[in-house]
Amino acid sequence: MKIIISTPLFPTEDSAKILNGMRQIFPAAKFKTTKNRISAQSSDLTVLQKIKSSVGKKRIGNTMRYLIAKNIKEDQAYFELNKQTAVIGKIHFTEEEQILGTVKIEFNGDIERLSEYLAPST
Repeated sequence: MKIIISTPLFPTEDSAKILNGMRQIFPAAKFKTTKNRISAQSSDLTVLQKIKSSVGKKRIGNTMRYLIAKNIKEDQAYFELNKQTAVIGKIHFTEEEQILGTVKIEFNGDIERLSEYLAPST
């Protein structure tokens, strides 16, 4: 499985603040920063541990599964986090376009395994 975490950077944004928030949500990810993007890649599902934990605590497994299923195309899927809340290390899922973009988490591979990891069937 390939996991890609990314968010756009705009000239008006503080890249250090955004990177700090991303590291709070994805502490195991190794981020790269370019002039217009922060991104990380991994093949290890545990990079999503904080999201899994948040889904469990908030009891929103059905929502998580819905967001993944809604955005499946063949062996690829994605879901998005609100970038403004991610900057402060908070996890808030979004389905809407945001002016400064979102934090996009993309997957290639076994989508069923991903769904089961993030939101185990009850």
